[in-house]
Amino acid sequence: MSIAELRERIEFNKRLLEQETEKKRQENIMQKEEQAKELDETTQKILEARQQRRAANDAKRAAKA
Repeated sequence: MSIAELRERIEFNKRLLEQETEKKRQENIMQKEEQAKELDETTQKILEARQQRRAANDAKRAAKA
């Protein structure tokens, strides 16, 4: 193999590695965004449950008074 061919091969492999790295980075970003979305949904459910319990407790207190 000539030096030019070796350089081409190195550049090609370098580009492949960069593409793979970018793909993994994008996958990680998507995964983190999905996890954040799930956490937001869980937080919302918890807040709604707390509000319902608070309203029920307030209604019980009002009925006793």
